[in-house]
Amino acid sequence: MPLFTEKFLVIDYGSSYIKGALYESGPGGNHILRLESLPIVSVVDIIGEEDRTEFAEYEYNLVRYVQSFFPEETNFLLNLPLENIYVRDLSVPVVNQKQIEEVIPFEVENLIPVTLDEAEVIGRAWEIGAEDSRVISFAAARENLLRAVSPLRRPQSTIRLLSVDAAGLASFVRSLPPDEYLGRVIAQIDIGGRYTIINGIRDGALVFTRKVPIGGDAITEIVAHVLGIKDPIVAEQKKLSLEIDVSALSARPEKPEQFFRRERIERKDYDRIVKQSQAVIAEISEEVERSVLSLPCEPPAEYYLSGGGSCLKGARDLMESHLKVRLSEYPLALSDGEPVAMWATALGTAGHYDLKPTERLDFLASDFGSQLRGGKFSLGAFFTPLLVLILSFAPLLIGMIVEFKTFQKQGERASQRILELAQSVPAARGERVAARAAQIVAQECERRVLNSAGRAGVLEILKEITDHTPPPGELDFRLKSVTINGPSVDIQGEVALLTEATRLESEFRQSSMFSQVQSPTQSTGGARQAVTFNLQLVPPEGGSLSCD
Repeated sequence: MPLFTEKFLVIDYGSSYIKGALYESGPGGNHILRLESLPIVSVVDIIGEEDRTEFAEYEYNLVRYVQSFFPEETNFLLNLPLENIYVRDLSVPVVNQKQIEEVIPFEVENLIPVTLDEAEVIGRAWEIGAEDSRVISFAAARENLLRAVSPLRRPQSTIRLLSVDAAGLASFVRSLPPDEYLGRVIAQIDIGGRYTIINGIRDGALVFTRKVPIGGDAITEIVAHVLGIKDPIVAEQKKLSLEIDVSALSARPEKPEQFFRRERIERKDYDRIVKQSQAVIAEISEEVERSVLSLPCEPPAEYYLSGGGSCLKGARDLMESHLKVRLSEYPLALSDGEPVAMWATALGTAGHYDLKPTERLDFLASDFGSQLRGGKFSLGAFFTPLLVLILSFAPLLIGMIVEFKTFQKQGERASQRILELAQSVPAARGERVAARAAQIVAQECERRVLNSAGRAGVLEILKEITDHTPPPGELDFRLKSVTINGPSVDIQGEVALLTEATRLESEFRQSSMFSQVQSPTQSTGGARQAVTFNLQLVPPEGGSLSCD
């Protein structure tokens, strides 16, 4: 847990929207400061069809999003979409966690279409047996990793995490009470824009993930096709305004005529959109059933639904009727009223970042990943301040060394005096008397060394002056300065009347710390009288107990 507060931005680059959660971390944990989302737009109208590439669109939208909402942020958490990842389930003949991480790349090498020289591989064991271990691994081309972070790589910025959206989504279950995910198998269904993520989680660890290339955009395409809308952004807006309800006909309320007039749509066209949208939800449900049968562990005890597509009216009920299981909502609420299902991946990524480094799925953990972080630390910018700091402390260090040598010499003289005094004690009086005399000398010498050769310290002098100065209600005295020079103390100030200076002099004379108080010098040039007192400290007691 950090001792100081720090802000970091989680970016969930989806297929239709970019969603970001700004967090502040500190001794009290992580707190959400802001949630912002922005639709992804095509760059054809900006750079032309010939120059349009998937990366150009990604870079434009990501920079546009950050500059629009979070231009001052410098710490970022990112996910690589599953469409750029090769997911492989492995069984490795190793049971040591450290060795498992070392052999994963070699086990995956023959299962992915890129070489290890061109790709990075990460993975975690979710079950370690007596002879082998079950592992889920993710491989990504280094080119895709560089493209993912390049829009945010600035000298003052740092990429703190580069994970996988499936891993971020899986970590969201840890926001549930521990007894709801520990020792249990949970299925996650996240319906995004272009694809749906299906996760299998056992005991809080990701054991299975699959990307199904169908999501909410399929319903947008249905709206565009039925209504003849060519612009996908307009079609998306129309889909939202229609408030499509895919519930069964018996459970679906009848739309009034004014609804169709307002939306300028025929009832038959609306019914066609609903029927085809129901087919999309049914297809997603079938893929969930196939994925559950493919789980490398026991069937799920709980199903959680999230993603923008899950917010479609009736989608949950329709999927439950197809799957014959209950789909749960995450029992969490956001302070601004945003549906938590929309932010499951972004919020889960923040939780994934809070895991121990050995438990994270992070492409930055490798040697190549260290090149992706950005924000390299350099002492060059601090050279001048450090040089000034060192030069400032040099006189102090020299003074401390000289003072230490002085104290060391005084200690040597004190030891010699102790020896001389002990030898001068008659033998008839015994060794105990000699030892006691030596102890007295040692104590006195120690007191004098630590107390500036027996004189009072600065704080003691100031306290004595304060104690012998009448309060403001009795005497109008304004202190200007106090100068201590060896046994001499000079006090400068102002009084309203000369009689007050006389009284103050009398008060100082009553102090046992000052052996002499000289009459103040006075100046009558203004409304107030400037006065100066010279006080002489009582000298240390002399005698045979001098450390010299």
